[in-house]
Amino acid sequence: VLMRALLAAGSKSPTHLNVALERYATSLRELIGRAGLFGQMIAVELAAQFYAALPQKVLMVLDRLLALGLIGAEAVAIWAFESAIPATLSEQASASSAWEVLNYALERAAARLPEAEEKISKALGDLDLVHNKARTQQERANNLASQLRAYAQARR
Repeated sequence: VLMRALLAAGSKSPTHLNVALERYATSLRELIGRAGLFGQMIAVELAAQFYAALPQKVLMVLDRLLALGLIGAEAVAIWAFESAIPATLSEQASASSAWEVLNYALERAAARLPEAEEKISKALGDLDLVHNKARTQQERANNLASQLRAYAQARR
């Protein structure tokens, strides 16, 4: 229901769409995240159904959802493969737009790979720092403990 309401609110203009999706991104992330990939697929399908007559809008909505991290390229790929096999000639236009959306989603995912690799590298570096600090603190604690034992034995 929230997704449909946001799509309706954003139907006036691209700016309305961006504002609506960004404003409620946290709520959408929670709702979609609870259902995992299935939730992402539902979000993609809702957008595709809502803007079935406007393939450019479908691309725009999915672009924003991808950019906000609400859906992944995998959900778009599944949707594209399910909807890209036209049963009739009239469905052929939507099938070609499904391929266009898939191509765009894959390009977008590929473009985010260096950024993701950089974040992973930074996280691993941070993890090493924390690990080294913890090791240093453990060594200090061990030294203090052995000093306390030596002091206690000397006092006896």
